[in-house]
Amino acid sequence: MQKSYREFLEILEKNGELRRISKPVKPLDTSAILLKSKQAVVMEVEGFDHPLVGNIVKDRNKVALALGCEPREISTRVLRALENPIKPVMVDKAPCQEVVKTGDQVDLTEFPLVFQHVHDGAPYIGSGVQLAQWGKHGLNAGMYRHMFRTKNSLGIDLNSPSDLRLFFSEANGQGKPLPFATAIGLYPTEMIAATYSAPTGINEMEIAGGLRGEPVELVKCKTIDAVVPASAEIVFECEILPLGWSGDEGRYGEFHRVAGTMKHNPIVKVKTITHRKDPQFYSLFMPDEVYSLGQPLLEAQARKILEVTRIRPYAIRAPRGSCGFFELIVALDHPIPGEGKSALMALLSLMGVKLVTVVDDDIDIYNDDEVRWALALRVQADQDVVIVTNAQAKHVDPTVRGHLLPPGRLPTTSKMGIDATIPPDISRGIYQRATIYRKDVVSVPD
Repeated sequence: MQKSYREFLEILEKNGELRRISKPVKPLDTSAILLKSKQAVVMEVEGFDHPLVGNIVKDRNKVALALGCEPREISTRVLRALENPIKPVMVDKAPCQEVVKTGDQVDLTEFPLVFQHVHDGAPYIGSGVQLAQWGKHGLNAGMYRHMFRTKNSLGIDLNSPSDLRLFFSEANGQGKPLPFATAIGLYPTEMIAATYSAPTGINEMEIAGGLRGEPVELVKCKTIDAVVPASAEIVFECEILPLGWSGDEGRYGEFHRVAGTMKHNPIVKVKTITHRKDPQFYSLFMPDEVYSLGQPLLEAQARKILEVTRIRPYAIRAPRGSCGFFELIVALDHPIPGEGKSALMALLSLMGVKLVTVVDDDIDIYNDDEVRWALALRVQADQDVVIVTNAQAKHVDPTVRGHLLPPGRLPTTSKMGIDATIPPDISRGIYQRATIYRKDVVSVPD
């Protein structure tokens, strides 16, 4: 059996990245503990038989441990997996199906579904990987949040463009439920792959295989037409009901650190729950774990787009301050005239990215003062700022006014690109830095 979520916990523990809390904690205290702990945490929760686990990918060090590389190599590893996918394989028996519960046995409240934020309208599940296959589109995996509704029903957030939204829209138009499964407690490779916005028709489990260096083992669900990773801790076998965007959902502390607004989303019926004999419930901590999963993917995606357009990126950064999603800062390797603007047009096509800044390779993009220096001295706003209107948007951005749209309507946004590369008619020598005599050899006397 290949590496599982449990083996990853062992890897974290061996590297001092996990702590276990044996004394049961109050449900409303769990998120504060995860916020304050730099380590992954396994804790017992009052009133629940199954432990709650969080922070397993809270930072890049933990993601790097999962991939067996250095933190600075994560984006490169992701890009290599995108270019070298490995098809999954089917197995007959799986740890995730040691226990099977159907009918009246289905009860989501057996798991520690806890409130994460003060203004949340209900407990949420953000740690699941959803897998569905529909019509000609093949298998798709993604990560979508669930709002707890009843012991056997959930909400699912489909307010942004995605393959699962496409599948549901087609099924809903035919008056049919959409079968899908939510797998919780996976090795991080499956979560990283599911977070990637792959083109429709691309099987994200092949990307997970590329990250693993071996095929992901999948097993058929017990009661629906879907498959899941065999090593999962817990699986919800579900259907999205053909009722449109009919369920009121929210509020929720989103990944962009805003308490969010009420939305309308589809309603999910949980038909079956399968799990290991002694399951551990992984609760993804919002927003830190979202950033650690999303940043390297966006950076890899940006690198791939630039390389396809024959532009040489020197370094790429998705800043944490912009939620690792809405902004890119890119240094180009000795760009030739016109490459700065070309890079902006390519990168602004990425869904969700609202701001792109492009600089030369002499700028340290991980130093905000350096980036601002380039903005101050290499940009003329009327020549170097590109504005794009009516582009695809992420509904969580308050400026797109998603709360004013009809249920199910997708928002649009404006985007800005700033070309802060050295203007083509100014030589690099003009920007030679002022230096201090003997600064590297002289120290302050006592």
